[in-house]
Amino acid sequence: MRALLQLIFLGIFVLSFAKEWTVKVRGQVVCNRQVVGNVAVELREHDILDPDDSFAFTRTDRNGYFSIKGKENEYTSISPYLRIIHDCDMSDRNGKKKCRRQSDYEIPTKAINADREFDMDLINLNIKGHSEKQICD
Repeated sequence: MRALLQLIFLGIFVLSFAKEWTVKVRGQVVCNRQVVGNVAVELREHDILDPDDSFAFTRTDRNGYFSIKGKENEYTSISPYLRIIHDCDMSDRNGKKKCRRQSDYEIPTKAINADREFDMDLINLNIKGHSEKQICD
């Protein structure tokens, strides 16, 4: 029991040295030169020793615009990116889209703890992101 209490105390002590990092991003997504509404946009950050953290989620509006803000506590600077889940350029199977694309887009370090939102401008989903993966049901 004492070892467990010491471990909890050590964890709280170590966490007290973590710094809060903030990222604010906006943009608009398009596919085949058309705006895309209701697309999932997730703000994430790369981790080395454990799975990447997700610290904000939103969806694009009917005009393809999104604005997302998140905060993360880490000891060192974060490496943020956007993950967009969409079906741009995915072919139909019997009239239903069963697969989606998971596209990751790196966010520059100048967007971390910036006073204003970083503007990603137009994100063309026809062009592959920094990292691509296909997700099928």
